[in-house]
Amino acid sequence: MSHRVLLSGGPDYVASGDRSRIVEELTDEVKLSCYGGHEHFSFTGDYRVVDGERAAVMRWCGRTTVAE
Repeated sequence: MSHRVLLSGGPDYVASGDRSRIVEELTDEVKLSCYGGHEHFSFTGDYRVVDGERAAVMRWCGRTTVAE
């Protein structure tokens, strides 16, 4: 089953258009590639209504860099 999620918090350079997406599992972290690294978001247990649809809130929980 897929879930609509809203990515909350984190760096300002994460574009607003990248903050709403569909994921398969709420138990998995969402990893967003940005500027040579990954921004990580995890499910908080909260929900918000976005464009008339219920969306799970995934809050920023850290950044990792890509190894060369």
